[in-house]
Amino acid sequence: MVQLPPLLLGDVAAAAAIGRSPSWIRATRAADAKAKAEGRPMIGPPWVRIGRAIFYKPAALERWIAENGEECGVVELTPAQRAAREAHAQRRASSSEVAE
Repeated sequence: MVQLPPLLLGDVAAAAAIGRSPSWIRATRAADAKAKAEGRPMIGPPWVRIGRAIFYKPAALERWIAENGEECGVVELTPAQRAAREAHAQRRASSSEVAE
């Protein structure tokens, strides 16, 4: 059987897809509905309504991220942070060897 990606996502799945909580996506949608009614621009991801149900298109979520996301680059670690990370990795490696 072929597994197809969903064409539409509900609140919970859409929120998870963009790394937000369902309450955030619902509150943003409510604010956007008010903004749309007042002629102001919307800030959240676009949604579609089918009957009384609200859905989000995965492609629209990706487009919203591309248009509204900000690339922040790579965070450089200080020498102390790098040493701490390496020590942590060594401790994890040695503890997994002991467990085997």
